[in-house]
Amino acid sequence: DFNGDGTKDVLDPGALLPVPVALPIDFAGSLELLLAGSVTGTGAGTGDAAGLSNVLLAFGPVTIGGTAAFALERRTLDVDSDGNGTADLLGATVQTVALSVSDVAVVVEGVAQLRVSGKLALASVTAAGQTVASYSALKMGDVTVVTEAVSGSFALTGALTISRLELNNGATPSSPRLNWARAFDFNGDGTKDVLDPGALLPVPVALPIDFAGSLELLATGRPAE
Repeated sequence: DFNGDGTKDVLDPGALLPVPVALPIDFAGSLELLLAGSVTGTGAGTGDAAGLSNVLLAFGPVTIGGTAAFALERRTLDVDSDGNGTADLLGATVQTVALSVSDVAVVVEGVAQLRVSGKLALASVTAAGQTVASYSALKMGDVTVVTEAVSGSFALTGALTISRLELNNGATPSSPRLNWARAFDFNGDGTKDVLDPGALLPVPVALPIDFAGSLELLATGRPAE
């Protein structure tokens, strides 16, 4: 409160430059990191994605290889993991990534290997003091998806074109899954908030992670032409 008038003021160092620009430091206390740009993967895949040599992201059972524009955000939040209205994972790390991609490889362990163009979002929740995510989710929106292979518990076989894929995971196949629509209250006002990684892309798109805890997998599509 720079002038003591009872109204909070925001630091803006950019206003002091010879040619002023807006650089307000107005972060919420939950924010740890926000990063946006483009990236080309150089990592090696493991498991179902062992054939990939250009891995740019591994998020739970999802591995993505290729080049993408991205927006990554990491927050420290209290998470209501059982949806009873009271946070029980205190100080958890909540990370989201939104990607804008063209013909990248997406491998979902035990489900399918895909080629994807369009927009997709991933999210994970890692309990304080842990290194392995307790919960993770994948949502594709505005995408063209071609299936290269299916595996594991994925019931469909043959040549498929998938138009929508949503995935909700616990830490293990037997772990409970997160109700993403009821897990977060960003500002402590008592109203549940929904993660939307797509809102952080240079050209924002709606990619809300709002899955019910009952959802494990949702896929729609048609036979490949």
